[in-house]
Amino acid sequence: MNQTNPRPQPYPGTQSVLRAMSLLKAFDDERREWGLAALAREVGLNKTTTFRLLTALESEGMVAKRPSTETYTLGPEIVVLGGAPCATTTCARWPGQSWPRWPPLLAKPPR
Repeated sequence: MNQTNPRPQPYPGTQSVLRAMSLLKAFDDERREWGLAALAREVGLNKTTTFRLLTALESEGMVAKRPSTETYTLGPEIVVLGGAPCATTTCARWPGQSWPRWPPLLAKPPR
């Protein structure tokens, strides 16, 4: 465990969650779009596992598949999830982190 950024070790049985997170974290400013094979290679998973995880993430809106290119991008629900800490007038703050204030447009609409 890193003393400057202590993180608890994951519980057994959470491997799928950790793998899904690694897929999401692969998307960044340099690589906003991934094909299945390239993403699987990047995170060190086989294509079948990567496809299953992407399908689950797609069903929740966390990633979106572009049918014309068969590539994946981050989905609209990522914006909603990312803006959740700052949906109020003041942003939540944790030790060592500060969150920018998000515009109200990113707040989840009432149901």
